[in-house]
Amino acid sequence: MIQSRIVEIGGGYNVAFVHGKYNAILVPEGVDSGKYVEIWRRQSDGSWKMAIDIFNSDLPPAHAPEP
Repeated sequence: MIQSRIVEIGGGYNVAFVHGKYNAILVPEGVDSGKYVEIWRRQSDGSWKMAIDIFNSDLPPAHAPEP
């Protein structure tokens, strides 16, 4: 299950952005939380399509196994 919360929406006539935070319950790994940014572009027909979507976990990086 993933829950997201929009923190900010902005932009101009042809480009918009959404910045938010998320919480995810991952089975069997546990719980993750982080933040995301989406960039949307207006298409020639007036519809909007997501152009860029990126998210970053707040969890520390996994350690590589020792050789």
